[in-house]
Amino acid sequence: MSEQDIEEAKLPGELACSFSEANGASLLYASGDVASKTAAQGVVKFRGGAQRVAAPGGFNGMTRGGSFTGTDLSVELAITGATTGGGESPAFPATASFVRNGGERQTLQGTWRCGP
Repeated sequence: MSEQDIEEAKLPGELACSFSEANGASLLYASGDVASKTAAQGVVKFRGGAQRVAAPGGFNGMTRGGSFTGTDLSVELAITGATTGGGESPAFPATASFVRNGGERQTLQGTWRCGP
């Protein structure tokens, strides 16, 4: 995913989370407001195209993983271990399972990072 994909999505929210593959490629970027019941908004780059997704609970609802849904794609994000760093936005090992409405599924290993 490029900076342009993220900028074009015009995602609202105070803080963000992102999922990156082990090679550093960013596949999911989402932002939301702290202590909000409004869904976090995100963009996913999967199989070439970027598309919008949403997750319930704002920023707080996605800090430990969660479910992101879009028009024809859903992403289940699960943290798989302890933080691998410190600071305000530590990275966690994670898996992201991308599922198209037609049934195609792919699970990738990577890193989940949330914060400013």
